[in-house]
Amino acid sequence: MLHAQRCGVQALRLSTTCAVLVVLLALAVPMTAGAQLFESAVGSDEDLIGPAAGTQEYGDIERGGDIFLAVWVDRRTEVPADGSEYATEGDIYAARLDASGNLLDEIPILLSQDAADQVTPRACWNGENWLVTWVSYTPIPVHPWTPVGIEAVRVSPDGEVLDETPINVFPTPAGSVKYLATGSDGTDWVVFISETVQSGMNTRTYLRGIKFSSAGSHLGAPVTMFSPSCCYFFPLGTDVAFAQGQYLLVFEGIPSSSVNDAIVGMRFTQSLQKIDNQPFQVVGTSGVFREPRVTTDGTDYFVSWYHYTSYPPASTNPIAARVMRDGTVLDPAGIDLSAGTGFGARYPRVAWDGTNWVAGWTDNLGARLARVTPGGTLLDPGGVSLPWLGVGELANSPGGGTRMVWTDGRAGGELPDDICSTHVSPDLTAAEEAPISLGAPSHSHVDVALAGDDG
Repeated sequence: MLHAQRCGVQALRLSTTCAVLVVLLALAVPMTAGAQLFESAVGSDEDLIGPAAGTQEYGDIERGGDIFLAVWVDRRTEVPADGSEYATEGDIYAARLDASGNLLDEIPILLSQDAADQVTPRACWNGENWLVTWVSYTPIPVHPWTPVGIEAVRVSPDGEVLDETPINVFPTPAGSVKYLATGSDGTDWVVFISETVQSGMNTRTYLRGIKFSSAGSHLGAPVTMFSPSCCYFFPLGTDVAFAQGQYLLVFEGIPSSSVNDAIVGMRFTQSLQKIDNQPFQVVGTSGVFREPRVTTDGTDYFVSWYHYTSYPPASTNPIAARVMRDGTVLDPAGIDLSAGTGFGARYPRVAWDGTNWVAGWTDNLGARLARVTPGGTLLDPGGVSLPWLGVGELANSPGGGTRMVWTDGRAGGELPDDICSTHVSPDLTAAEEAPISLGAPSHSHVDVALAGDDG
């Protein structure tokens, strides 16, 4: 396991002929050495641990048994330093929380600190461990941020990173690859990607699934599941859920000439064979539909998205629909969670709390959550307001209710964003929120001077 610190690390090696200064700003070090370094840097005063330096963003959370794993993009290596350039920028960090939301890892778990950017982390539980996937970039002379692939590691319930070298999810792509979602059937994992291949004047996009065993090894070659001739799109908002032997993948598309924009779904077996020959329409009318999410109660599904209309007047409303296991859409017009208010709502997330479907979104006033009964009744029109909080992702919580994470900017300063979390009870009452992307104080702008022959 690796240990990351917010505080800057200075390593100074002096000889009688030269002095070399190596400054590592908040870089990760092995846990054992890191723990000793932390003690020497801040002593035993644990009060110095707090929200980490730099920006922490794009959090995800996944329950595993009675605990959670939160993952996020961490930019603590980018603390302001007179316009300095950084060998590593967005990194992938994680922390476990117990059933009550208490941090089990005050020192976050470092999952990746490769050169350049690692982004879009997602965690998926298979009943034994989590698989955390992300998109990795690398700097090259002409185009500084070029995607090089999708990587993953397994994380155990005790916080151990089981893959010392990240797994290369798709080692030999023929075209440009986009990460879509990660799912599990309770034993194996599937990473869903799209690959766009250009041959001469022809361009074709393929939906592929890549299966992994619980040991983290590839289970055969990628499976091509769907290759649309036109008008289906696979953005980062694509999502998947598994229930009763089948996956439901939801994404954006234009399923017919009479529909301008739509949220669509496709079902696949555990072996990734198509159940639906073509995507079926979850919703599609006027306006723009974006960022679908899907969850399950173990049998059926609940899908959310946001609906944008430019006039009259412009609004962005969080919408949801129930989808049966057989693909029947019970709410073809969608359930308007905001009850038509459109407070700048975006990116609704969904979970099953054991009794009701729960949808949460962030608007201009903060977080809002609403419950929908299995029968389709919206219990909280417009949502219950949770000012100052946010909804980045939701997960169902042991004992009922949900746990949510979000990017919180209330810390102030030049780079205020941190990952925060709270528990929301079945009646949509929020507990006290707390930051989970912690670190020690930051130190930068280091200087050194020689003093005679000995430095």
